[in-house]
Amino acid sequence: MSQSTEYYSPTEEIDLTEIIRKLIQFLKTNLKLILLFVLGGIGLGLLGYYRMPRRYNVQMIAVTRLLSSHEVADIVESWSELLKNGEYALLSRKLNVPVEVTTNVYSFKALATGLNGGPNPKDAFAIEAVVRDNARVDALQKGIIHYLETNPYVQERLGAEKRRLNALKSRIAGEITQLDSVKLSLQNLIRRGGNNSNAFIAEPGNVNAQIVTLYSQQLTIEESLQFIENIQVITGFDRRENPDFPKLPLCLVAGAVLGFLLALVVTFFRALNL
Repeated sequence: MSQSTEYYSPTEEIDLTEIIRKLIQFLKTNLKLILLFVLGGIGLGLLGYYRMPRRYNVQMIAVTRLLSSHEVADIVESWSELLKNGEYALLSRKLNVPVEVTTNVYSFKALATGLNGGPNPKDAFAIEAVVRDNARVDALQKGIIHYLETNPYVQERLGAEKRRLNALKSRIAGEITQLDSVKLSLQNLIRRGGNNSNAFIAEPGNVNAQIVTLYSQQLTIEESLQFIENIQVITGFDRRENPDFPKLPLCLVAGAVLGFLLALVVTFFRALNL
């Protein structure tokens, strides 16, 4: 019966305590150099924080009456393409704002919240913009609203909506006139003493109720015509005090790590030269 023989390759046992001791010794030996590079890296991080261009993420939320939120998203996407291609002057003409406002924008992004592709009575959407200087966000918001209110597609639909409301208003006014005439006839009939053969005729009180309902509808239409706007802003762009990029803590930590790594590289080459 053969007995299996196991062969072990000679290996060095790793002494974790010895590694830690050497690491501590290394840090003690090069402590001043490491601290110098780390402090220098922190200084570079601080300098970079103040020298790097700022970026602010701002958002406006609004509702649209004549456009779907998906259509708004397509429009905003076209603005983003203009920014990518450096067409700041063309975008400024579209938004009717100075070119300084459009060159201040890094990017646009639209968030569609509509449930379908058609315009809803209140179809909400959000537009996010990344800007260099938040002092111009008010002008940017006005430009966005201006375009969404006055572009040819919206103007055509706005005209159609006005014509529809005016036609409905005229029809209601005609019905009110007819009901006024019926009410007057009923009142004259009652004064003359109408007989039972006219009992099918509605009472003046019912006619009055119908007139009041029509007047209420007429007032609603007049209010809609007065405030017929495509865009109503819920929350606008806010002027942020602190930028979203760069972040001071991140810059300091990155600078300290960079300084530490450079210190390791320097000590390594110094050891090679010894």
